[in-house]
Amino acid sequence: RECNLYEGRWVRDESYPLFQPFTCPFVDTAFRCQENGRKDKGYLQWRWQPFGCDIPRFNALDMLKRLRNKKLAFVGDSLGRNQWESLVCMLYQGVSNRSNVFEARRQQVGKARPSYSVKFPDYKTQIDYYRTHFLVPEGRRPPGITERRRIKCSLQLDKVDKTGSKWKNADILVFNSGHWWNHGKISKRCFFIERSNYTLNMDVHAAYERAIQTWASWVDNHRGKKVFFRGFAPNHFSGGDWNTGGTCETHIQPLDDESKLDKYPDKVEAVENVLNAMKTPVTFLNVTKLSLFRKDGHVAGWGKRNGSGRQDCSHWCLPGVPDTWNELLYASL
Repeated sequence: RECNLYEGRWVRDESYPLFQPFTCPFVDTAFRCQENGRKDKGYLQWRWQPFGCDIPRFNALDMLKRLRNKKLAFVGDSLGRNQWESLVCMLYQGVSNRSNVFEARRQQVGKARPSYSVKFPDYKTQIDYYRTHFLVPEGRRPPGITERRRIKCSLQLDKVDKTGSKWKNADILVFNSGHWWNHGKISKRCFFIERSNYTLNMDVHAAYERAIQTWASWVDNHRGKKVFFRGFAPNHFSGGDWNTGGTCETHIQPLDDESKLDKYPDKVEAVENVLNAMKTPVTFLNVTKLSLFRKDGHVAGWGKRNGSGRQDCSHWCLPGVPDTWNELLYASL
């Protein structure tokens, strides 16, 4: 019987979270809300319950066995890294000899590096992350362009990002892109390039869909992989945006009424359109709606010790909401 895993509700479950704060060395300091002083713990004890079926409870040992001799890579922006850190920590709980698990370059995880690789030698498994904001190449202002406006960058919509050479040998790929595709970050500041033609006047939504089509062509030309696309993870700023004083720390439990949810992002429709036209089956981890309920799960002011500075209402505390995205990944594997 078919069941839509993405239609459901959040229910309290005191057996959660799937890993405890303070126990995983692979979490960016900026996502360690409890360690940074968040006092309430209720946001950790919610489980996503689809209507009409159950998600299998995450079993780290079982997933490691499924991933034996395999490389799983997350490819995307810092929300992709948010999810990568979550999965690494969820798997780390299932390993009997944790001192064996290591980051390949012995690097502290954070936003400084463009890629990470955590190895689980007992299973010959590695879980990688590769940073690409747009899935297509991002560059400087093209040479020879005398446009006077503050053009900061160019996006080449007909080629896949140059990091593709690194992730093409993964067995399982989890992609995401969306947060950088907004008018504030792109509009009037980036050239779009296609077949050596430059344009400033392309609608950001149209450019996003075009980039996803380019990504889809890459996937169609690299068969034999299990591919996922993780849907847009919403932010929840109130009273401003990320750079104008927006906040979210007043929320300490999920919204319980669908009518209170923010507008469903049009990026989801763009991705669905492209996925439906692909030759290669790609699993859409459509986490947008279930995440819209979780205003309580963001980093907010707990990205630093003593909660100072701008609030982060885009990224998520770990443990937290991205663990559920990975439960859905596990269910789909």
